[in-house]
Amino acid sequence: MTFLLFSYLPCSAQEQAEGIAESDTYSISLVQTATMEKNQEIMEVEDKKVLAENYSIKDGEYLWKILRERGLLEKSKLKEVLSMLAKLNPAMSDLDLIHPGQTIMIPLVITPVASHRTPAVMTGDAPLPVTAEKFAELDLESEGYTIQAGDSLIKVVKNKFEMSDKELHSEYMNLLKKLNPSINNLNLVYPGQKVRLPIFASRKIRKPIVNKISKTLDQPASVREGTGQEVISVEAARSDRLNGLADQLGDIFTMIGEEWIQTGEHYIPLKTGGQINLKAESYPVLSLKNGKMLIIDLNNDLPVNMVELITKTWAKYRIIHLEKDNDLRTAVNRILPMCDYFRLYSNEEPFVLNGNIPLRITADRIIQKSAGDPGKDTGLIALNILEKTDSRLSGNIREFLDAQGITVIEYPFIEDRETPVEADILEPGSNISALVEELIILADRTFTKKMEISVFQKQKKDFNLIVVADYYLNINGRDCIIDLNGLGSDIIDLLEEHNFRVLPLSGDKDSSEIATKLLGFMGVEHDYKSHRFLAADRDEAQNISLMITGTIFQTADGDSILATQLSLPQEIEGFLAQKGYRVLRLTI
Repeated sequence: MTFLLFSYLPCSAQEQAEGIAESDTYSISLVQTATMEKNQEIMEVEDKKVLAENYSIKDGEYLWKILRERGLLEKSKLKEVLSMLAKLNPAMSDLDLIHPGQTIMIPLVITPVASHRTPAVMTGDAPLPVTAEKFAELDLESEGYTIQAGDSLIKVVKNKFEMSDKELHSEYMNLLKKLNPSINNLNLVYPGQKVRLPIFASRKIRKPIVNKISKTLDQPASVREGTGQEVISVEAARSDRLNGLADQLGDIFTMIGEEWIQTGEHYIPLKTGGQINLKAESYPVLSLKNGKMLIIDLNNDLPVNMVELITKTWAKYRIIHLEKDNDLRTAVNRILPMCDYFRLYSNEEPFVLNGNIPLRITADRIIQKSAGDPGKDTGLIALNILEKTDSRLSGNIREFLDAQGITVIEYPFIEDRETPVEADILEPGSNISALVEELIILADRTFTKKMEISVFQKQKKDFNLIVVADYYLNINGRDCIIDLNGLGSDIIDLLEEHNFRVLPLSGDKDSSEIATKLLGFMGVEHDYKSHRFLAADRDEAQNISLMITGTIFQTADGDSILATQLSLPQEIEGFLAQKGYRVLRLTI
């Protein structure tokens, strides 16, 4: 069985101290230093020196939680800690009964006075248990960096270090947070702010799960006779599946921003004394930032009485049972509703973000972590578990969504990031004449500027009228004039009587309307509306659609042009370039 329940019965401090073997003790030379915290002091208790913390109990706290936060629940040292705790706090008749406002002395380091052995510190900054895959914070090298205008921490890190998205979000950002505890939100930094950047050293990433289950699992032999192929036992195959599923869940929830504990032991104190120990390998723990603790019963074998004991003792604990045939998507869908996020969207509930570029996001699950206006600082996350790994969002769209406060998680992760596509931008400027000229060139029409045209009336041959055309074109064998300065209705009527086509634009101020009229005048097919673009080449059920208002047409060379008045972010312009569009900025 992978859990252990033992009882802690009240006993004297002397009895507890006598139960400690010599091999379980350790020593450190304690001296008063200027770097000690103000609420710490060194005390001599019998034959021990103790570095103790003077701590005031807060509302909702209990002793085991306080000890666990300081790394003091190590089994080999627990008896000595409890014994010293009783000696430092003689007024406490029951260690389980503490109340808000009460002040207690907590032993952080204990050492025999006469010992000269290697120091061993009982407390540390890292939460228990510490996974083997994390960097050791005490040995971690780092460098300083000052935030510049336009910086984001993710961009800074990617420019400095080569790493995959998985390494960045599942490991590096956690280290960055530990080195910069004063930064509450890593997505919100300001120019001039100083940060410490862990110096990244890449290491082995978990490999994808390999299906090792043989069709002949019922054969007892370790090697199938006559083939030389290894046959995995049913138990080993089940263990591989569970470990693989746990690894995948750990990846996903780490990306969501929660702590996934999968190694070591998890200690659950009992208010009546004693504790429950769960091996995190079999029962991973999802420690949520909202205070909830989710125990994942991977194999659905945690006894009912144990579940009741945990959940009835602590309201913050929840047990989630997974069945043996649950795949990753099913497991995620069973865990997420138990996380008590502000809102959880199903795959049939799209999230719509309005603005200059309206977004419609559909995903396997959309998570809104907290209340407020979604898309700002509410922790909106779109999670997709992909069947095909070649249909991912582009880096341009990811950066755009990040700027809107939206994180997209696509699993399995991919390590290689595509090179961003640079947008081909056409920007004629704010002058109507420049816009008209740009559109004429794109339509591949020959034109003449400021051309003098003689107009004769049929009855009076001696009457000569000279008209200056801002732009003269011949379209399909017919003389055409584009008027920007206002010829007047009488002159235009006269020109049209002489078989001229005239496009008056002198009174138009809207650049989209000018572009639409001119394209139609030149006989260029075009489409003005709010155009819908899918962010990834996959089904709409796991996709993001963007609505961009503008006019789409093709040049004589076959290039697709999107002419728009919108001020498009650079990321969206790059995305449109990936889709094969050149952007014409209508800035009049």
